[in-house]
Amino acid sequence: MENEKLFDLMEKMYSEMQGGFKSADVRLDKMDSRFDRLEAGQLSFENKLEDTRKTLFDGYIQTTEKLTSLDKKIDHLQIDVNNLSMKTINNDTRIIEISQELKRAR
Repeated sequence: MENEKLFDLMEKMYSEMQGGFKSADVRLDKMDSRFDRLEAGQLSFENKLEDTRKTLFDGYIQTTEKLTSLDKKIDHLQIDVNNLSMKTINNDTRIIEISQELKRAR
């Protein structure tokens, strides 16, 4: 009789342990599911971040190219302005010379 009680007690303990393990398995499965969703969300976020980084880098490249183009145009304009300044100085000097020659001729 005592063996039967002991056996029943062990069987009950075993049954409760199995229930606990099943409960733990269910909880672990839920956690796995949550981790999978988190992982998928992280990958999605990383993909969006990568797309944003590429877009920003492309914008940076375009801005750099445009600035380089504008720098070249400004350099050409500066050369033209310098040439015009030299011509103006030359013309001013020539006008002064002609004015002085006219005064002497009178």
